[in-house]
Amino acid sequence: MRRFGFLLVLCATVFGQDLGPASAQLRLKDGRVLRGRSVTRDKSGAVLHTVFGKLRVPKDRLATGTQEAKPKAEKPTRRKRRTKWLEIESDLSESRAQLYSDQLDAFFDHMIVVYELDRDRLKRDAPYRMQVYRRRKDFKKVQGEVAPGIENKGQAFAEGVAGFYSQQHRCIFMWDAEGMQGATQLEVAKHETTHLLNSLLARQIAINVPTWFEEGAATYFSMSIALPGGNVPEPRDHAGALAEVIGEIEAGKPYTGRGIRSVSWNAFLGREYSWGWALVRFFRQHQGGKRWSSLLKHLRTVSARGPVGDSQEKRFLESAGFKNSAAFDRKWHAFLLKAKPGGRLAPVGTAPAVLERVAAVKKPAAALARNFARIGMSLARVREVEAAVVYLRAAMRGGVKDPDVPYHLALALVEREDLGVEDMWPREAVAALHKAVDLAPLRSVYRLAFGTALLGYEHTDHAQHELGLALLCAGPDDDDLQLAVMLLGATLELAPKEEPEAALEKLVAALPLQKSALRAALAYRFQEDEDWDKLAKLLEGRVKIKAATIEERAMLAGLYKVSDRLDDAAALYAAILAEDATALRYWPDCIECLLALGKNDEAATAFSNARAALKSDPRDLGWIRRRLDKLEAE
Repeated sequence: MRRFGFLLVLCATVFGQDLGPASAQLRLKDGRVLRGRSVTRDKSGAVLHTVFGKLRVPKDRLATGTQEAKPKAEKPTRRKRRTKWLEIESDLSESRAQLYSDQLDAFFDHMIVVYELDRDRLKRDAPYRMQVYRRRKDFKKVQGEVAPGIENKGQAFAEGVAGFYSQQHRCIFMWDAEGMQGATQLEVAKHETTHLLNSLLARQIAINVPTWFEEGAATYFSMSIALPGGNVPEPRDHAGALAEVIGEIEAGKPYTGRGIRSVSWNAFLGREYSWGWALVRFFRQHQGGKRWSSLLKHLRTVSARGPVGDSQEKRFLESAGFKNSAAFDRKWHAFLLKAKPGGRLAPVGTAPAVLERVAAVKKPAAALARNFARIGMSLARVREVEAAVVYLRAAMRGGVKDPDVPYHLALALVEREDLGVEDMWPREAVAALHKAVDLAPLRSVYRLAFGTALLGYEHTDHAQHELGLALLCAGPDDDDLQLAVMLLGATLELAPKEEPEAALEKLVAALPLQKSALRAALAYRFQEDEDWDKLAKLLEGRVKIKAATIEERAMLAGLYKVSDRLDDAAALYAAILAEDATALRYWPDCIECLLALGKNDEAATAFSNARAALKSDPRDLGWIRRRLDKLEAE
């Protein structure tokens, strides 16, 4: 068994111990409750003693005595806050809601001037609506109801969709993604508010806002900060967008002005946001922004999205003050290259020569290290892993304390070598994850990655420790099922003679708040072992007590289907479809069962219902249609 030199403490397994109930608890400011055997408090915070070891909780993360005494509400109270321009409905804290009101009202005032809009006309339709959700799962539920198709676009980004503006509902819907960190930038809120303003701009001057401007302006103005006195200076550069465009210019593969303006909405994904931002930035900042009004006037002549024709290109160049496209591209790209933060000592980009200069900085100053960190994490998110590793290493040499830096460095190192979950990850990656856990002991995602890395080195006892604490700390935005599956696997590996059901009950005793995820993990375990009898028995028990999720019920229906219990399978599928209108993937299975039973009339009705449901669903569900077509053909 291979060991690490930096892992000083080996943690005992949960087996052979008298677990007892997890009776002690700690309440955190974010609403989470952590349970263990006992709690020790000191000046710096508290230590929760669990079956998986000690968990230190910093004092600033603990709820106050008053907060501890209050039971956690099952659903946060939503309140409406009316401002000059907006009606903001949210479940945010009072101070956070006030921040939204102050920042967005000042931002709205500023953007009216920037977009040269008619203030009196806008007042007649005010307030404009915004719904903000503190928890990601609440936002995702609303997203699935209001705009399910937008998730297809969000899959191009690691973090997925965090907000959107619905023209149909004339409302902004968003998750307060920065709230957990207490960040005050409100980047997502300003991004989505700009989309609202783009809609108002389009209505006032009767244009169809081109995609590059729609997303480029939203990205550009999202970095605005309203200062006291109503002053809103020009936004600071978006570090990730700047790094991407400069890197592509230096690598010889930039967008041209005509090229980025010709990209359709469906193709407008990661790098296109950065280039749309860069084009808006040029008009706002080149020559003091004197061509901005000309650009707005040019937008009045743009009647459709899509490829840019010669006449439209000519009008655009006139608005920018250039005679030909080549001259514009040279000036536009050169203007971006001048924006390298820190000058020659702080190059930005992904060209080999630039990366060599970054790697040569032995100990960056604090400000430069923070800049390297922002760029490195942005590059890591868009999977520019070679460049991300260089920047993030430099940031760590500069002593950056952000736990996301070592975390993203570890992931970039693993992706660079194309390693899987069961492979041995580089020692540098494991050391970086250890650092991330030390900096943020309550973040489950760091412990999950650390535990995964330890399993690759067969250090299963320590992996179980990390995975157990990760599941203990899991919040509403963490994948508790993945954690539970991995924890159960590590636990069974440490005690191969233990029955899975018995091992599960011990884990439930240690982690009572994660009972549902652990029981689902046992189902996946039986499925992996192809122990279909035990799996069916487990799922039937959960269905009987009405505790089974839709996925578990579908799994049970699948078991019934392959074992020729077709009536039971069809009934389960039908119940799922009646309960969840978005669970369209189960229609073909239900129809197959009905056809196999000879219930052709019911199958024909199901076909009709499935076709109607698919027609009204905006998602790309071609694979379901193809299955239905095949069934009809047969």
